[in-house]
Amino acid sequence: MDTWKMNDAGTLVLDRPKSEPVSLEAPVKILAGTMEKIADIKIFNVPLGAAGLGLVTVSAVDALRGLLAGVIPAATPMWLIPAAGAVLVNTRMVRDVMGDLACNAAGLILTADAIQALFNVRGIISGLVGGTHLGRSNSNLAGSLVGSPADGSVVQQAQLVMDDYYAGLQGGR
Repeated sequence: MDTWKMNDAGTLVLDRPKSEPVSLEAPVKILAGTMEKIADIKIFNVPLGAAGLGLVTVSAVDALRGLLAGVIPAATPMWLIPAAGAVLVNTRMVRDVMGDLACNAAGLILTADAIQALFNVRGIISGLVGGTHLGRSNSNLAGSLVGSPADGSVVQQAQLVMDDYYAGLQGGR
């Protein structure tokens, strides 16, 4: 217990007993155990807990990206931040706290974000299947994967999407 004592100069001094250094090992183990239990939650064998923790981690990386927006140079490629996040969540220190399942889920999501930023996969796929509907024939795409630019083939649509993507990278269009 802390006590006040008078020193030789006549001033009051707080006399504290020497204590052990504070260790964060126990709280980290408790947190790791809790996160591992959350990551183990499955419904119909779908790993909802791991996916949820992965999404929370990705959201934290996105929030950090937003906070650092003024510090990170504008010329930094958009894929670099999620790629660095994927590497970070797979370090031993983070795995010890979050657990393997949550780190794997976060790493997969961040890697998918990096690939999306690098290649615009969603835009390419949308361009390939845009305008098609199940159960209805589409005269532009019916039976034609390769053709001239005038007939609206799938290959031509993919080329237009890629042209738009690269023009966006160069500041055009």
